[in-house]
Amino acid sequence: MFKLKKLYTDNYALQSMIGKGSFGTVYKVTNVFNSKIYTMEKIKTDDILHYEKTSIINELRILSSHKCPFIIKFKTCFYENEHIHLVTEYASKGDLDMLIKKNSLYNSVLKSILYGTIFCKLLLHFFIYTL
Repeated sequence: MFKLKKLYTDNYALQSMIGKGSFGTVYKVTNVFNSKIYTMEKIKTDDILHYEKTSIINELRILSSHKCPFIIKFKTCFYENEHIHLVTEYASKGDLDMLIKKNSLYNSVLKSILYGTIFCKLLLHFFIYTL
């Protein structure tokens, strides 16, 4: 007699769609075993380019190993039904852009700081991928 393999996605109850991420759709989910709330990004793999797959793998490496308290924490990742499912902690107050707009902090000084930070991140990614 064969037992059907339980799907990892069965461990999470879908609450709502939060938005679109870099590569897929982001959902608010609840773990059915401990009732904790997480974020799950569902990434379809059959129509993404090799470069995008490499970027996803690098994002997973960074998320799974960082110790920074200001970056979302990686919980787990699994491949199922031609999708990568990336589960991270849930940020109840939203992302940085949403927080800034909600609190009316969107001024020129803050924009300059954010653009400088983003530029540095892009520059770092450029050097990592070209070396």
